[in-house]
Amino acid sequence: MEKTFTYAGVAQHRNKYKGQFRVMFANSADRVPHLIKHNYYNIDIIQLKHPMTKCQAIEYLLAINFSNDEQILQCLHDTLAKRPTAKVSTNLQNADDWLQQVDALINSASTA
Repeated sequence: MEKTFTYAGVAQHRNKYKGQFRVMFANSADRVPHLIKHNYYNIDIIQLKHPMTKCQAIEYLLAINFSNDEQILQCLHDTLAKRPTAKVSTNLQNADDWLQQVDALINSASTA
């Protein structure tokens, strides 16, 4: 079973990753001071509605229009594309559609 998280978002590092955004996952808001201490900035992390896997969290961020910054959107899409377990479509109209699709996946998995 994949690990789940209750917080997700993005941040940039001052020295690593050439200033590109990175997707961040956490189970506590206490992660933010830790990121600041380790030279991250432009930190934007939100609490998720319920625990989610990394793929689900990224899908959710995209579905709720987490950001309209092109660099952040590219980071989310690139990270999702690298995840081999991504099963939910990123072409959803809103968060309700996304939640319905996730519920359908969960129900189909539990009846299999």
